[in-house]
Amino acid sequence: MRTSGVSASRRIETARRGKVSSAAGRPFADHLSADALGEAGQVLAPAGIAVIDGLLAVQEVENDPQQETRRKALRHGAEVLQQLDDLRHDILAGRIPEARLRALSATLASRIALATDPDLAVVLEEIHLRAEVELAKLDAAP
Repeated sequence: MRTSGVSASRRIETARRGKVSSAAGRPFADHLSADALGEAGQVLAPAGIAVIDGLLAVQEVENDPQQETRRKALRHGAEVLQQLDDLRHDILAGRIPEARLRALSATLASRIALATDPDLAVVLEEIHLRAEVELAKLDAAP
């Protein structure tokens, strides 16, 4: 297939070679001399006060008591959920380890008093009661 209307470039321009002069008439190497470096403007020191203010603001946020309480609650919640998940795996495997139930019961007993949400406290109490019932069953079994 032949295309028409597109022609190859007949002439390729070569780069111009020769000495390039600077605006001041001096070669580039002369601009790098020690005298030329002295002509440069002074560099100002960074504003350290602004950086310190920012760091102090971050520290204030990190030391917020509500944030710390929330972090502890999230950490405790994750711990209880992990214990429940481990117990679920044991039940699916056909065994109920007494040690795991006792650890869960102890953890829940200490967390119920710390719960600030009444609905969460009710759920924790129900799980604690169920764990205690299962422990009583294991104790009553011969």
